[in-house]
Amino acid sequence: MEALVVVGLVGNIITFLEFGAHAYGIINDIRGSTSGATEENEQLRLRTQATRELIAGLSPQSPAKPAAIRLGELSDQGEKLSQELLDLLKKLERTKLKSKFALTKATWNNIRYYRKKTQLASRLDQYKHQVNIELAQLSRSENEAYFHDLFEQGRSTDQQLRSILAATEKLDSGIKAVELSPEALRQINSLIELSNQASASKCRRDILEKIEVNGVPEFSGVNKAHSKTFSWLLNPDRQRPESPEETNAREDLVNWLCHGDGIFHISGKPGSGKSTLMRLLCEHPTTTNHLKDWAGDKTAVLTHFFFRALGTTPMQRSMSGLKRSLLHATLCNTPDIVHELFPGQWSSAKERGPLQITDSDIATAFDALTRRPGHFERYRLVFFIDGLDEYEGDSDEMVKQLFQWVESNPEDIKICVSSRELLVFQERFRHCRKLRMHKITYHDIEAYVKAKISANEDFKSSNNQEKILQIAHTIIHKAEGVFLWVEVVIRGLLEGLLAEDRLEDLEQKVNELPPELEDLFNELFNQMLRHKNLDRTRAMRTLQLGVDVSSTSRIHPLFVIYYSFLEDFDNLDFDFGADKCVPEGDIENRLRRTKKQLRHRCFGLLEVVPFARNCTHLSERIRFIHRSVLEFLSKERVWSLVQKECEGFDGPSFILECFLATLVLFPGIQEQFNEYMWDVLWDNQRQNKWEINPRVLEHIIRYSIKHSDMMINVSVMTLYWDGHTRIFLKKPLAEAVILAATRFGFYEPNPTFVHINTHPWVPKLDPVETLAAMLGNLADDGPNLRRLLPALDHMLKNGASPNACLQNQNVSIWMHLMCHLCYSRDVNPEPIIRLFLLYGAGADMFLCLQDVGNIGEREFNVMLELEGGRMRCSLQVTAVLADDRPEPLRSIINMSKKNGWRLPLRDWITCFCHPDQIRTLQFLIDLNLGRNGAPTNAEIASLKSDESLDLDFEKDISIGAGSYLVTTCWRH
Repeated sequence: MEALVVVGLVGNIITFLEFGAHAYGIINDIRGSTSGATEENEQLRLRTQATRELIAGLSPQSPAKPAAIRLGELSDQGEKLSQELLDLLKKLERTKLKSKFALTKATWNNIRYYRKKTQLASRLDQYKHQVNIELAQLSRSENEAYFHDLFEQGRSTDQQLRSILAATEKLDSGIKAVELSPEALRQINSLIELSNQASASKCRRDILEKIEVNGVPEFSGVNKAHSKTFSWLLNPDRQRPESPEETNAREDLVNWLCHGDGIFHISGKPGSGKSTLMRLLCEHPTTTNHLKDWAGDKTAVLTHFFFRALGTTPMQRSMSGLKRSLLHATLCNTPDIVHELFPGQWSSAKERGPLQITDSDIATAFDALTRRPGHFERYRLVFFIDGLDEYEGDSDEMVKQLFQWVESNPEDIKICVSSRELLVFQERFRHCRKLRMHKITYHDIEAYVKAKISANEDFKSSNNQEKILQIAHTIIHKAEGVFLWVEVVIRGLLEGLLAEDRLEDLEQKVNELPPELEDLFNELFNQMLRHKNLDRTRAMRTLQLGVDVSSTSRIHPLFVIYYSFLEDFDNLDFDFGADKCVPEGDIENRLRRTKKQLRHRCFGLLEVVPFARNCTHLSERIRFIHRSVLEFLSKERVWSLVQKECEGFDGPSFILECFLATLVLFPGIQEQFNEYMWDVLWDNQRQNKWEINPRVLEHIIRYSIKHSDMMINVSVMTLYWDGHTRIFLKKPLAEAVILAATRFGFYEPNPTFVHINTHPWVPKLDPVETLAAMLGNLADDGPNLRRLLPALDHMLKNGASPNACLQNQNVSIWMHLMCHLCYSRDVNPEPIIRLFLLYGAGADMFLCLQDVGNIGEREFNVMLELEGGRMRCSLQVTAVLADDRPEPLRSIINMSKKNGWRLPLRDWITCFCHPDQIRTLQFLIDLNLGRNGAPTNAEIASLKSDESLDLDFEKDISIGAGSYLVTTCWRH
């Protein structure tokens, strides 16, 4: 027995010693830990926490699938299991690091719960194994489709991206700490990669949207080449005769496309087909094939830009527009370099911050595109630039830039340009490969004329086809390579055949036509003047309407249906807004007759072309056949004759009347009311000097009241601190008309406006919205202050607060005004500031500046930030330091440098006014700072009565004179 006792005692001693050693190890681990846990427990906690975060990221896209259901159940189980283990590990920690009792308790708990901890850890390992199996079985098709949609089409919203990025971060951190099977890891990593691609796609799309030039038709409206013309320059046509000069031109062009470098210059007379050829080169698949030969193992990226002096936007005639268009098109084909060219904007887009891209950013990015060698490891760039002679800047400087682009990377950038044969282009491109259009188009003109004649029904039915072909042959020889001349003359010939004119008379007319294009225009214009009185007047009005719609980017096209009302406009009894202004069955006949009248009156100088619109009757518009017609009409002698015949004709009012008539005839286009109404009001503002024809106004109001249930979006102002975002209000049509008129400066009280505003169907206009619409006019080349100030005074006196915010905006009308005045260079701001301060505009405003990068010696970027109470807005602008014009922004910058870049309103307000007005403005600022709330009516009346303050805006007010302010007086 003693032996057994001894053995048992020894065993107990060994067990005790093992326990003591284990406890001692736990004590040392806990004592040396800063977290109060053993190293083993800390590692287990980290693994468990990572597993729990991974579980949170496992929300399947297809919960209806069996594997997805099982995965969801496992996710719930894993959540409970991991939480239980984390709670236990928390219990095993030393709660007070310096307490011996806490140390003893933690040691005891670690020994006591060791088995439970081990069991939970084992169950968690089993759980992870089961997750591996389910992840391997779960189909990724829907997840892939979802991310593919976001990646390829960029349709993710900001909320989607935030959710995706949050889930991705959880998954990414989870898989680094949790052991998963290779298949599960592959699938999760694949989803993470897809989500990252979706995020990058959204960033690219946001940046490209900011770069894109909107409102420009494809190829600027240049027509496609006739099927019988120009294609031989890319693909030899053995059936077509070819002169040595044509052969040389084709070989030079093809060789340049396949192997050449530098600049290729296409020149020619006006109307010789340069733009048409440029469009063909950009679209023809053979061009792409030739450029592939040039690019070799790289990718050839072809982009184009067509300068247009009379385009729909200034971007079509500026260097900024050229760079934006080429950059946008290039990046659409090379999306992998967007983040390299716009690193700052990429970071902002990724973090969903404000995204602004200025012209200076475009210039910097374009410079990087053409100069960084890394971009050309994969790509070669070729630019097609048409109409250099239509550029509005210095042509010589523009040509220098083109050469700089190709010289920066001569092996990877080349440019094809076209222009008229002006001296600057002939001289600068004299060493470049070239072709002259009017020298190589004889056989193309021949093919075009023969195709037109042979397809004509009157020619087919004629008994004297040989004579007609002789006349056509004369046209071909007299054209001297100018397609436009041929187009005008051939139209006249075909119309003569339709009218069954004697062939001898047609031949004589062709023989008498001058061969030069301008002389031809002059002859046709003189023929218009020889029309009888009524036809002559309508022909001249047609030319004026054509010039109107060509010379402004805002007015909508001259539709054929509009032109059909030209004869009705002088009839004072004709009601354009009446339901039956045109009988329902007469529209088609009316359009057909209108086209014939256009050809008869204007001898082919204007044409009918397709126009993309949902409404069938708005699918055709009228335009000049070529810009050279507009150049001819712009000559002083010619235009004075046009204006003489059009005296008393109100073109903008005619367009507006036609638009209202079209609304009545085709109710389906009512959703376009907003766009067209804006265009017409803009044109009235510019051409009619702030007045609308009373008759037209009456028709507008009548239509608005009749359709008062129709809701449209009204643009009232632009937020310059938010990427030039336009603010729209959804309003009933009748109310929208008033806001629209207000937006464009039509403020004068009018009985008709009073009638519509008091009509029971129309709610009373919101004074803050009306005030915002008035200030919206600041964005349009500067308002007419003579009209604006009394109108603002009236609105502020009748309930509009300068400190109010518009709808959901968190920036007040007053802060919007000051932000715009910092940005604008064309507005005399002092009297507007004076007026707002009179009515209690917040004076606790600060201006903060931050220089964000130089552009050049006279121009640089600066960030402005306005603070007013809890309101804040930021604006990035380009400061132009013009020596001859001390603009407000320049004065603000200089003052800020001396005052720590933060100015109170009392100081920086002095930059906007002449010294004579500073005293009044600072007096009002001090008054507003010391007052609690808005001024009373009595206080405002008292201030207005003080002549020394010059605050009575209903009477004459003086405006400070300075180097950038204009001395003026205006009346109510």
